[in-house]
Amino acid sequence: GRLADQLAEGLVEQFELLDSATTDVDPAGGRVSIAVAESAYGPLERFDHPVASFLGVGLAHGLDVPVTVETTPADDRADSLVTCRWSE
Repeated sequence: GRLADQLAEGLVEQFELLDSATTDVDPAGGRVSIAVAESAYGPLERFDHPVASFLGVGLAHGLDVPVTVETTPADDRADSLVTCRWSE
C-alpha cells in the first residue's frame, strides 16, 4: 500500500495534477484502485492520460511486474477510478 500512497501523493502534492487521490489496495488480489478528483488535464478516460500513465508505470517499476491500467467514471465521491492490476 505504501507505493500506491506515495504515487497518489505525488500526483496531488508534487505534480499538482489532481486535487485529491484516495487509494484502495488489495496486494493479495494484485489490485490498486485510486479514486481521483479534479484532474488538471481533463477527463482520465482519454487515451494516454498522464495520471493513468504515471500510476501504471510507477507501480510496474516499483513492483517489477507488468501492470494493466483501466480508467472508468466514478461515483459522486470522485471523478474517475483508476484500477491497476498485476500478477506475480
